[in-house]
Amino acid sequence: MSLSISLADYGIQVSNVLRNATPARLYEEALHYDGGVIVSSGAIATDSGEKKGRSPKDKRIVEEPSSKDDVWWGKVNIPLSEESFEKNKSIALKHLSGCERLYVVDGFAGWDPKTQIKVRIICTRAYHALFMHNMLIRPTGEQLADFGILTMWCSTPVAKRLTRASTASKPRRVSHSTLPKASLSYLAPSTPAR
Repeated sequence: MSLSISLADYGIQVSNVLRNATPARLYEEALHYDGGVIVSSGAIATDSGEKKGRSPKDKRIVEEPSSKDDVWWGKVNIPLSEESFEKNKSIALKHLSGCERLYVVDGFAGWDPKTQIKVRIICTRAYHALFMHNMLIRPTGEQLADFGILTMWCSTPVAKRLTRASTASKPRRVSHSTLPKASLSYLAPSTPAR
């Protein structure tokens, strides 16, 4: 189910936004815009640049009163100031507004309806949207009508410029749990979207 969506409420001004596209459409987009290729098994392969996979030691979580005592702080859950988060958010939103196209994936994280959360993913690359399409439980049309948002994940190549106050040598991920509209995370591929 592909629906149009405005991202203006999030401070993102892009007119070409593909929401909840089918895997076939995301394959086409990845082949055309991301340099993807289809391998013999039928899977799509892409080169994400220098960093492959996840970098848990580069994750930052905003340390704030409502969740400070609930986080296991340490080598993986590293604190980030709210000021640094806001700077990173501003940089990412500016970058996303400068993109020619974006992809949105709405879904649920968690199998138990009592504890699952609604997630809206905003990606600069089709293969990221395809990955999240596979990772999340897709909502029905009725659920989408009143989907709302609890979390938003943005894949963006601005990480090397993100605020150094986050203390990572190459910050790749920041997250926050109490924004009024969204929890933002930024996962950055090393190469820019085309």
